[in-house]
Amino acid sequence: MPSVIARTLKLSRPNVSNTLKELMRLGLVECLTPDERMGRLYALTAQGREVIKEIKA
Repeated sequence: MPSVIARTLKLSRPNVSNTLKELMRLGLVECLTPDERMGRLYALTAQGREVIKEIKA
């Protein structure tokens, strides 16, 4: 949820929401609950997991 991410990382919710939209556009993140107006859940895609592996390597 963007609000949880924002609170945890001490970022603004609009900043987190915009970043998630960009990550979705890049195919790195997908919204698991797109029909929800609030409380949307997000997850890494297979491509997103590969990027994380590369970063950690």
